[in-house]
Amino acid sequence: MLFDSGADRSFVSTTFGALLDVAPSTLDTFYAIELADGRIFETNIILRGCTLGLLGHPFKIDLMPVELGSFYVIIGMDWLAKYHALIICDEKVIRIPYGDKVELAQVTSKKAEDKSEEKRLEDVPIVREFSEVFLEDLPGLPPARQ
Repeated sequence: MLFDSGADRSFVSTTFGALLDVAPSTLDTFYAIELADGRIFETNIILRGCTLGLLGHPFKIDLMPVELGSFYVIIGMDWLAKYHALIICDEKVIRIPYGDKVELAQVTSKKAEDKSEEKRLEDVPIVREFSEVFLEDLPGLPPARQ
C-alpha cells in the first residue's frame, strides 16, 4: 500500500481489484491517470465502498482499477482528506483519527528488487529443456510477411 498525497483519487491494481467482491460502477467522466513510468491510463470505472482494513479498523474507500506495478493499493487525497489523515514525514508516521482516538500507522520503505543480476535465458527451465529452439544470438530479423 502506498500513501500518495499527490494523487487526487485512490487506486487498486487491476489484478487485485478483480479479487474484490465489489461490483464496478461507471463514472460519467473519464479520468486520465499518469502512472509512475509516465504512461497515461484512462478509466471511468470505480469500485465504490471497498473496505480498507488498517490498524485493525475498517475504513471505507472508493478505488479506481489501474494497471499498477509495485503496489496493490494507492491511497490518494480523496481518502486522506475524508478521514483527516495527517502524514508526518520526519516521524515516518500517518496519524488517522478514529473515533475519539488517533491511530498511528508506521511507514516503512518497500525493499527494492535487486535487478543487478539480470536473468539469463538458461535460468528459465523451459528454455533449458528446449535449448536448440531458443538460440542465444538471433541470426537477424524474420522474413517480411507476404
